[in-house]
Amino acid sequence: LKRLIKTKLVDYVFLNAGILGRIDNLQKIKYKNIDEIFKINVFANKEIIDFIIENKVKTKLVVGISSGAALRPKKGWFLYCNSKAAFKFLIESYALENKNIKFLNISPGLIKTKMQSQICSIDEKKISSVKKFKILNKKNLVPSSDYVAENLLTSIEKIKFNSGDYIDIRKK
Repeated sequence: LKRLIKTKLVDYVFLNAGILGRIDNLQKIKYKNIDEIFKINVFANKEIIDFIIENKVKTKLVVGISSGAALRPKKGWFLYCNSKAAFKFLIESYALENKNIKFLNISPGLIKTKMQSQICSIDEKKISSVKKFKILNKKNLVPSSDYVAENLLTSIEKIKFNSGDYIDIRKK
């Protein structure tokens, strides 16, 4: 981070570290799976925020890329949902403790990434919650990362929010 951020001013910080993890029934999930996903989806982001605070890097906004998965569990998605819920609370907690920095949890909706390929490779007979994603992908209804990024930037500039808020931009 010291090599990457050689300035004391950054307009936006986007925290988007995220992996899906294993999609499976909860009893098949091992501690090492939980540890791996939390290291990436939560703790890597905490490290970046801590660096910004400790090094007094000024920023207009710290944006946590969230997910609807942060709000409710899905069968077989314990790892992703749990880590996204923890990440959501991480952003909210930093907002409460750091009034001089503005934070936002923003949920952009589905994005055409390798994550979608992983979801589509799951047997829907074992994990029925993947069926909806397979249908959307097959109908080419999952937007590209470029489209979502553009929508995200436009939304951030237009919406009113309090530091720490969770916003689903698909509903704005």
